[in-house]
Amino acid sequence: MDAQKTKRRTRLVVAPVREIMSTPVVTVLDRVRLCDALTLLVGTGLRHLVAVDEGGRCLGVLVDRDLVSAWAADPTALGRLRVRDLVTGGPAVDEGATVTLAAGIMCTAGVDAVAVVDTDDRPQGIVTGGDLAAWLARR
Repeated sequence: MDAQKTKRRTRLVVAPVREIMSTPVVTVLDRVRLCDALTLLVGTGLRHLVAVDEGGRCLGVLVDRDLVSAWAADPTALGRLRVRDLVTGGPAVDEGATVTLAAGIMCTAGVDAVAVVDTDDRPQGIVTGGDLAAWLARR
């Protein structure tokens, strides 16, 4: 392998997650009803929201598919359930993580998004499968 390819491959492995994360991150309090979270998703055009507690600490990622699945299983779920009922402490990565680590965590956990948090677990961004694909396409 020539030096140029080696340098490019090394760059792919060690690139920091902050290069690809979406910011600003859109958060939703864990006590919010699912119908209000759905309104936020539709209003922003997003597929993921980072769920936080009253202190602003990350609890996980609320995914539109999970919300729709809850609604399909129980048509009263949107008005009855809260964000905390769907978010189960999904994976998050530290701001200093690499893109490779974030992708590996997403693959292992079977999720299509991870929150990026600071040392106090406050969300700084989010990395989605779409972010990864767009980043790779630019390489």
